[in-house]
Amino acid sequence: QQEEARRNKERKEKVRVYEDTGNGYSEDAAYDLPGVVEREALVKVSLKINDDVLAVRIDPADEPCMVNLIDVVMNGEPLKLDKKTFETHGFGVTGTDSYVFSTDDPIFSYYLEGMATEVQDILDLEMEVVRLPKEMAGDLARSAAKRRFHLK
Repeated sequence: QQEEARRNKERKEKVRVYEDTGNGYSEDAAYDLPGVVEREALVKVSLKINDDVLAVRIDPADEPCMVNLIDVVMNGEPLKLDKKTFETHGFGVTGTDSYVFSTDDPIFSYYLEGMATEVQDILDLEMEVVRLPKEMAGDLARSAAKRRFHLK
């Protein structure tokens, strides 16, 4: 039971990273990056991005969750998140930087083409990741569809 608890803790303190260098995202090229957990649910990661990377996909968990994007910074400058640079299949909570994911595969994609300024850029992310029971996440998603819960 202690071993299972340890594996669960490790799984919750890392994110899965996919890099697109022109051929799309591939599970074969994906890797896990340990996050630095500052306190319960707060995860910080720093990605070294080579200049041939066009996009980065971040999977903050492997189960339904709610994620609050606290900080997204590239080379020390805040990364503007708009439809050209950012995509997710999570439901954005209106007026916040939080997203609800009702699937086991929550994703954030950052499109970096033309943004590179260094041979190796640094993308820093700080986010709060709270796992949700599948039923609760589904309820939130259904409420959003019925406009009972305001999402972006």
